[in-house]
Amino acid sequence: MNNYLAVLTILIGIIIIVAIYTDNHHISRFFWTYTRQDYRSYYYAGNDSIVRMRSIFSEPAHLGHYLNTIFFANLFFNKSKKGYILIILMLGILLTFSYSMIFIFLITGFSYLLVNTIKGNIKWTKKVWYLVIPMTLILAMLWDIIYVTIIERTINILSGMDGSAYNRIIESWIYVENERLIFGNGIGHTPPITNIYAYVISDFGLIGFIPYLGLTGYIILNSLTTGILFITMNMAKGGYLNPSFWLFLLFVFLYGIIPSIKEKVNSNELEGKIYV
Repeated sequence: MNNYLAVLTILIGIIIIVAIYTDNHHISRFFWTYTRQDYRSYYYAGNDSIVRMRSIFSEPAHLGHYLNTIFFANLFFNKSKKGYILIILMLGILLTFSYSMIFIFLITGFSYLLVNTIKGNIKWTKKVWYLVIPMTLILAMLWDIIYVTIIERTINILSGMDGSAYNRIIESWIYVENERLIFGNGIGHTPPITNIYAYVISDFGLIGFIPYLGLTGYIILNSLTTGILFITMNMAKGGYLNPSFWLFLLFVFLYGIIPSIKEKVNSNELEGKIYV
């Protein structure tokens, strides 16, 4: 059901993109009646030649956060992975042209492939090529936009011309006050920032931050790939009071941690060990 809802969300996003490119803005206004409608939320850097998909979400990164959650739930849990669902989800993430969400997709996807190749869980069968070939064609078709939104931006970040990465990693922590370091400033007292870790220590202090670091460590110990996804998603989007955060946290445990624990239990039972 989650897969079909995600596909429907992507379909709506594509319809909106086509409508904007063809100057049929009444369609986007209809879907965005109760959210943002300003051009900055869908044009890349104000450039009207590049429309970023945000579908029914208020920002492309928010859509990317949701689609990354669904995509990796499929990878971690769904043993009978449906190639067409994965391709559609990958296309949806790519069409957001959200640097942070595409970066998360790539780094988590690479770690998943690496870990499972070492374990011998991935074999290069025909089904794998059914994923690789369509995605290669899609990348080739969108290469000019990808170059501007991803490659050029990477160069700008590394050269210091783009400060977005610095804002996420460094400036998100400026609201942490030394005199309130233990107990924090209180729930909802931190201005909008894009880093859950900074949010937690700012609002809850070390009382909340240390257990949250413990949760992060627990996730990494049970599943390295899920841990990488958890850390990067926490540093790319803020707002622990946002429902998307709790949906993500739920999916991390349902599809990332619990299957990993069950796998360890089954492995220890086969070896005749007692798992505690």
